[in-house]
Amino acid sequence: MSGGRERESGSAVVRILFCGGCHPRIARGRIALDLREALEGMGCRVAYGGGDEADFVVFLCGCLSGCAFRDNPGDVPSVAVAETTVDFREVGEERIVPEVLARVETFLKGRGRRFGGATS
Repeated sequence: MSGGRERESGSAVVRILFCGGCHPRIARGRIALDLREALEGMGCRVAYGGGDEADFVVFLCGCLSGCAFRDNPGDVPSVAVAETTVDFREVGEERIVPEVLARVETFLKGRGRRFGGATS
C-alpha cells in the first residue's frame, strides 16, 4: 500500500478492511458508515476492502480473533479494532468511532495536515 494518491489529490486515503464476519460481536457496518461520514468530513477519502492505495488503514474485526489484520505488512499506519477493543485496549462499542478518529487525527497532524485536507 502506498500513499501516492494522497499527494496527488490533497486528501489522505483511509482504507477500511473488514474481517470475514464469522462471529461479529459489534455492528461493523454501522461503525464503518459512521467512520466514513466522519472521515469524509475531515477531508479524507475512504476506500473499502483490499487494494494498494492507502495512507492509513482501519482494520475492522467483529471479534477478538482479529483476522483482518493478521496479514498486515506493517508499512502503512493503522489502527486495529477487534470486538470492543481499539489497538488491543478495551474501549466499549460506543467509543470505537471516536477512538479511531483520534488516531487518524494524530496521523494527519503528524503529516502536517489539518481537517479538511488543508496544510499547516
